[in-house]
Amino acid sequence: MPNSFTRAALLRWRFVRSLCHYMRVVWPVLSALLVIQWLLGMIVGHVEGWSIGDASYFTFVTGLTVGYGDLVPRQAVSRILAVLIGFIGAGPGAGHLLLEIARVQQPSQQPHAVLPRDLPSCATAGL
Repeated sequence: MPNSFTRAALLRWRFVRSLCHYMRVVWPVLSALLVIQWLLGMIVGHVEGWSIGDASYFTFVTGLTVGYGDLVPRQAVSRILAVLIGFIGAGPGAGHLLLEIARVQQPSQQPHAVLPRDLPSCATAGL
């Protein structure tokens, strides 16, 4: 049993190391998009006469494309900015989906990757 624990710990360590590596690439882009969304939301809040908290709430509810409808922009410029906030919020997810579709549709020159034999299966790792 201790041997399977060390293999599971190795698998977790590889996952965390890989996640940290990719976050160094992705985080600056996501941070910039969040700041742009928030600034656009502050403009919408100013035009609509909302508080900073309401404008921030509206920005992230719209950016996550949830849109509860409790805060609705009335001015034309606010509505245009709200659409832009929604596109910025949905863009990274849609872009990732399109890249994955393109990757799957391309014929592979190499056989599909298989987990190394030394890594445990879910059953032996206790997951």
